[in-house]
Amino acid sequence: ENEIYAEANDNQGQESEPSTTYKVTLDSEAPQLEVSQPQDGQRFFDKDSPITVAGKTEAETDLTINNRFVLVKDDGSFSVTQSLTSGDNQIEIIVRDDAGNETKKSLKVNYTP
Repeated sequence: ENEIYAEANDNQGQESEPSTTYKVTLDSEAPQLEVSQPQDGQRFFDKDSPITVAGKTEAETDLTINNRFVLVKDDGSFSVTQSLTSGDNQIEIIVRDDAGNETKKSLKVNYTP
């Protein structure tokens, strides 16, 4: 965590009041992402659709599943239902932190109605 502010001095030795102080946090690590369900390659049948996509990441991150925003709880957990179409279904999960770092996971599941 870093604090940034500005002060000015003129050639007569007069100083300005400090500006507003801003806190800046350097974060260059991508957020962790664990998907507990479904498993990559999992097969679903009959009335299994919709399925639950669930897992855990870091709190205070933005998460999308197939371009749909998903709420991340304070403990980092997430869960959402996802409808399936007949055949192979791609599930793309993207988590992004405030610094713009992101982690992507892609799963393929199969559904036979």
